[in-house]
Amino acid sequence: MSEDLLKVLCETKDALSARTVERDEALRELKDRVAELDAAKSGLAASNAQLEHATKSLESNQGDLLQAREKLNESNVALLHEKREARAAAKRLEAQEEVNRVSRLAVEDGKMELLSRSADLVERTAQLASSALELSRITAELVILNELSERKGIELEKRNLQLTETNNELNELLRQRDDFVASLTHDLKNPLIGVNRILEAILAGTVSQEDQMRLLKQIHSSNNFMLHMIWNLLDSFKHHSGALVPQCKSVNLVALLHAILAEFSFHMESKDQRAKLEIPASFPDIQADMVLLRRALFNLIDNAIKFTPEGGCIEVFGEFDNSMVRLSVRDSGRGIPYEQREKLFEQFWQGERGGDNQIGTGLGLYLTKNIVDLHGGHLDCSSVDGEGATFSISLPR
Repeated sequence: MSEDLLKVLCETKDALSARTVERDEALRELKDRVAELDAAKSGLAASNAQLEHATKSLESNQGDLLQAREKLNESNVALLHEKREARAAAKRLEAQEEVNRVSRLAVEDGKMELLSRSADLVERTAQLASSALELSRITAELVILNELSERKGIELEKRNLQLTETNNELNELLRQRDDFVASLTHDLKNPLIGVNRILEAILAGTVSQEDQMRLLKQIHSSNNFMLHMIWNLLDSFKHHSGALVPQCKSVNLVALLHAILAEFSFHMESKDQRAKLEIPASFPDIQADMVLLRRALFNLIDNAIKFTPEGGCIEVFGEFDNSMVRLSVRDSGRGIPYEQREKLFEQFWQGERGGDNQIGTGLGLYLTKNIVDLHGGHLDCSSVDGEGATFSISLPR
């Protein structure tokens, strides 16, 4: 064997020897330990017996102890519950006392506050009563003011309506005045031109003596119409100013009517018209202003001639009783349309019912009615279409 192997084997042998020694030592120690354990086991068995005895005794005591502990726990729980209830009761009592104290204080404070509030309430009630009275007074005043305002509003509305109507009437009068001025200018110019031409022919000596008399009558008739128109205009202005006052004396109406018809004779002859006068011989005289009454009758006869066609008839008739006389003038024209009758006696108004466009101002009937009214009489009109119109003057005797 080689030295190395021998060396290794020697070393291994030495190691195994050492390990054997260690093992033997360990076995000895193990035996010693086993012996100790056997001794300890014997002691332990004795101790175990004692322990079992002690354990049984302890278990017995422990049961009693558990019962005692349970009773003690129950006692403690009951005691704790009683303590808690006692504390809760104490707290409730303290809280009740505090509530009572606070209530007493609150009651005392409440009494004071109630007294104070009662005083304030009485004062406030008095103030409210005073305010209510003041409010009632103001309300009454407002009601009165409202009623006055409504009345004033109604009055203002009526006044405004009246002013509007008055303004419309004034505008209509202004229009009628303008028409009147234009008509008056035309109606005065044409007759004056005609009269001037007649006079020029007479002055030139180219007209025979017989024709001169006829033309002079025509001039006289034309001048009468123009004068009559001017008189109507002047009397109308007098009436508006209050200066048209009747100067009454005894008037023979029959003679007055004959005189007026005589003035129209030439004009009626030129139209081939005739007049029919039917007045009783016993027709009484009356107290009247002859100038004004003549003008009123002249207007009525003038209108009758104007609206009677050529060859027609104008009727004048009268009647009387113990208190009144009544004179009527009837034409044989076409009558007055119904829608025009309410305007017959308006100032400057001129109807259109088939006249011959004679001189006119729209003042004749207006002035005639005013003259009749000044004498305490009445003027009325009746008309049938196609059968003429009748105007009647009723005057006190």
